[in-house]
Amino acid sequence: MQDLENFKPEIATVWSFPKRGDWQTHNPKFRGNFAPQIARNIILKYSKEGDIVLDPMVGGGTTLIECKLM
Repeated sequence: MQDLENFKPEIATVWSFPKRGDWQTHNPKFRGNFAPQIARNIILKYSKEGDIVLDPMVGGGTTLIECKLM
């Protein structure tokens, strides 16, 4: 399980996540969802606490889970 307290936002222009997140309800074996690190990085970069985050596709709920965790 990845340590969320030690999460460091990406600062490079190319992101690579060889280990997909396996915390909370994220299932790294289900390849239909994107890595939760992507959602977390974007949320941290483009929003602030208390903002509303729109995820019109929802899908596996990765963005919703990351919002709830933060």
